[in-house]
Amino acid sequence: RIDNLKPLHWYGMSKLLMDRRIFNEKLGISLRFFNVYGPGEKHKLEQGMASPISTFFHKSLLNKTKRNFSKIPIYKDNREMARDFIYIDDVCEILYYTLVNDIQNGIYNVGSGIATGWSEIAALVCEKLKIDRNNYFEPAQLPDKLKSTYQYYTKANLDKLKNAFGYHCNFTPLSIGVAKTFELDFA
Repeated sequence: RIDNLKPLHWYGMSKLLMDRRIFNEKLGISLRFFNVYGPGEKHKLEQGMASPISTFFHKSLLNKTKRNFSKIPIYKDNREMARDFIYIDDVCEILYYTLVNDIQNGIYNVGSGIATGWSEIAALVCEKLKIDRNNYFEPAQLPDKLKSTYQYYTKANLDKLKNAFGYHCNFTPLSIGVAKTFELDFA
């Protein structure tokens, strides 16, 4: 299945080339991380590389201190926009599991197996901050320059992870991970 993939960016291409090598040469395992979030992302905010969860908290808290501010856009398009988010502690558990167990060579998706839309994330952030979502977020059209390369939807298929690892995948619910991210990074 990895031969017919066509990455949109150089980063995706580099990941695909490594996956092909691991798969073809049976070199070990490759873990495909989906959207990892949690505390410790503040240093990535300035580069725009932090998760939407940390970004929404940061921008909302900045806006709470300003009298005039721009609302945070929640991009919409004709297609569903949702991503698979996995909390950093769950990723660490999987990494530890791979170190202490004999895992079959292969490529494994590491995500929650649940796709969550931007609006739901905004609602969780607003609930935690006790702010009115309508005052801080607004629907916006995805910029045209992003439409051809934007990844609209991700959801990890965890069947292989569960089968090969014998792993039960009791991941942190998004609402709890969002609350922990706030408490450890933004409170």
